[in-house]
Amino acid sequence: MTLEYYLDLYQERAAIYEYDALLSRVDAESKATNDILKQYLDDRNIDTQDFKYRQFVLKFIQKTRN
Repeated sequence: MTLEYYLDLYQERAAIYEYDALLSRVDAESKATNDILKQYLDDRNIDTQDFKYRQFVLKFIQKTRN
């Protein structure tokens, strides 16, 4: 699974939180970010201290803030 896959999931999850759960955009995006990062860890059985995880987090956050 690629970064783009997780970005698509993020956008979908954020929209669901915003419209279905009636969260503010900021809260919806924050909750979606947490969900997707947890899913990424679970999908790969990665420890949060792993360098690949840190790289992914930085790229993911940069992409979601654009």
